[in-house]
Amino acid sequence: MINIIGNFGTVFVDQAYWQRAIASKNSAASKAYIYGGIAWFSIPFAVATFLGVSAAGLGIAVDSPDSIAPVMASHVLGNLGSILFLTMLFMAVMSTGAAELTAITNIIVTDIYLRSINPKASSKKILSTSRKVTLGFGLAMGVLSILLFYLGISLGFVYMAMGIFVSGAVIPVTLGLMWKKATNTGAFYGALLGMIGGVVAWNTSAYLINGHINVEALGGLYPMLIGNSTVFIISGVISIGHGLLAKKEFDFDELKDKFKSFDEHGDEPLREEVAYGSTTTVK
Repeated sequence: MINIIGNFGTVFVDQAYWQRAIASKNSAASKAYIYGGIAWFSIPFAVATFLGVSAAGLGIAVDSPDSIAPVMASHVLGNLGSILFLTMLFMAVMSTGAAELTAITNIIVTDIYLRSINPKASSKKILSTSRKVTLGFGLAMGVLSILLFYLGISLGFVYMAMGIFVSGAVIPVTLGLMWKKATNTGAFYGALLGMIGGVVAWNTSAYLINGHINVEALGGLYPMLIGNSTVFIISGVISIGHGLLAKKEFDFDELKDKFKSFDEHGDEPLREEVAYGSTTTVK
């Protein structure tokens, strides 16, 4: 349940996914996500399941669950296994990091800078601002990673806790796309109060179960489960409740003329007529 709720949040709130989906044709996007999902399945199956079960079967002791895969790769293939695993991990982090840097830069430059700060910015100014935002956010990610490392917060802890911080927007976003009674106010406060309620429930349950609050107590399965579940429940109740009480309906037909593809010819190739004297060539 923790895994499902957290991954719902990382997909629904990830600007990188939205950018790819919006920029693609419907036929291409649906096939790409299906094929990509099938291809991705080999990663948890081959790395997590195979190496994890192998470690348990061989009785290999590891310091933490996060180190099972690299330890097993090194045990099976020696130094080559360590190098291959490090290369795979580096490429995965670089790919994900690049997508997130592009996504956050797009949000800040397009939705904040151009809309509220400098609407008349030139192309050169926009490019300069984009580079500064990319550099700043990249450094911020690095500093945050170092801080979490020195605080003793593992990747597994972050993975299980991420749903508490981001999954509050899952139900509001879904309702905004599919339910005509959804409201801006309900979606906003549903996501915000859902996250706050999840953090409160997470800390409260950790204290009630363990008698204190620290990294180990917060990392327990039951506090994590309670926190993640609370986010979904509160955000859903608020967003759905406000939509029912407001008694307003949105006409989705209003959006038809606001979103257009650059390719107005659908799947047909663009036809460009170029006149050369008395003849016309069609490209």
